[in-house]
Amino acid sequence: MATGQASSERYIRDLLAQLRLLRVTTHYRRTGEQLVLPDSFGAQLMSAASGAGLKLWSIGADGVDNGGVGEWRPKLGPDIVLEARR
Repeated sequence: MATGQASSERYIRDLLAQLRLLRVTTHYRRTGEQLVLPDSFGAQLMSAASGAGLKLWSIGADGVDNGGVGEWRPKLGPDIVLEARR
């Protein structure tokens, strides 16, 4: 695989993970229920109760679940993280 192709694939997987996290958050805010969606980097998106809502994350490009340690922007942490409140 060419270097440019690898970075393009990573970018697409990052965006897909973010879109799925937004979809889970939107559904949670509307219904109070959590969708289970696949993670573009692993089996499924992860979650944990967090204060008044949910902490949601993708395991990110390293392929390791770091327990939701990271940021929304994929390059700022090992996991891609979004906090969802109702």
